Amino acid sequence: MIVYESKLFKLQFIRNYIGITLSENLILFRDSKEKVHEHLANHEKGHEVQYAVLDTTLVPGKLDAIMIFWITYIFSYLWNLAKYKNHWMAYKNIIWERLAREFEDV
Repeated sequence: MIVYESKLFKLQFIRNYIGITLSENLILFRDSKEKVHEHLANHEKGHEVQYAVLDTTLVPGKLDAIMIFWITYIFSYLWNLAKYKNHWMAYKNIIWERLAREFEDV
C-alpha cells in the first residue's frame, strides 16, 4: 500500500524526510502523488525489495524480517554517526540506503 500526504511526517523525528518504507507492503510519502519524484518512488520501492529478500531468504517470518531490517538500519546509522559525526553522512551511508539508491534511476 502506498499512502500519499501521510500525517506521520508531522512527527519530529521524520519531519525532514519525504518518504519512508515501513514494511514490504507499506510506503508513506509526505507529498501528494503528483509531487513525488520518480527517483524517490523507485528508492522506496528498493526498500520494499530489501524487505522481500529478507522475508523470503534470510529470516523465517515477516515480523522477523521487519525487525532485522530496522535493527540493522538503526545500528548502521549509529555506527556511521560515530564514524562521520554528521547526521546526513551517517544516514547516506546506512547500508540499506546505499542499496536503495541503486534503484533510483531504474
